[in-house]
Amino acid sequence: MRILAKSIALAILTTTPILAATTTTSPLHSIHTKWEEHKADRALDHLSQSGQYAMVDILQAKHILDSGESASALPLLLRASKRLVAAGNDRQKFIAAESDLHPVPQHPASSSHTPIIEKTAWIPVGGEFIVGEELAPEKKTAIATANSQLKSGQRQEVVETMKVVGEDTDFIVALAPLAQTQKAINQAIALAKSNKSQEASQVIDHVMDSLVFISDNDVETVIPTSKHASTAHKK
Repeated sequence: MRILAKSIALAILTTTPILAATTTTSPLHSIHTKWEEHKADRALDHLSQSGQYAMVDILQAKHILDSGESASALPLLLRASKRLVAAGNDRQKFIAAESDLHPVPQHPASSSHTPIIEKTAWIPVGGEFIVGEELAPEKKTAIATANSQLKSGQRQEVVETMKVVGEDTDFIVALAPLAQTQKAINQAIALAKSNKSQEASQVIDHVMDSLVFISDNDVETVIPTSKHASTAHKK
């Protein structure tokens, strides 16, 4: 998909059965299992929970606005605005110039994306596990399950599911510029109050276009307050 955050809203009500853990019990498998559990937990720790829920509200509101129902979308937009304020207080927020971020090729910026020149606050609002084509089918299925669980906010289930993979995976993080997103949502709220659903939906499109997708490895360097990073620095 062109915009990862859009997939969050589309999949938020989708439930996927959790795969049973493999029965392999060799010491090597056990090491892989523990490592994947650690990696999954570490990756999820980089996401702003308030930011994730705000993005879900925003995208659900857009779906309603596209149906011309401004009044029904307004509560979601107002809740998203409050959650963005909370996200601004999350430790996952960080300050950086967009030029210092390194977008991943799997999710390039929108063709309508306008780079932000000055340094600004970013919040991680979504994520996705990705793997290579050579991975076994059942492990690709496990990744798909983990991504579905992630989009539904099932963090612990994600960690459990990732035990099945036992292979290296990458984690892509969706970043939203906080101030710009808050300004856009305030505009959408004003338009919704004036029953201008189409215009409000177009403003949300600008929010989607502003997203930047980077590797979790890059996130490690820009969020020094991570509990995992702090532990590593103490060693």
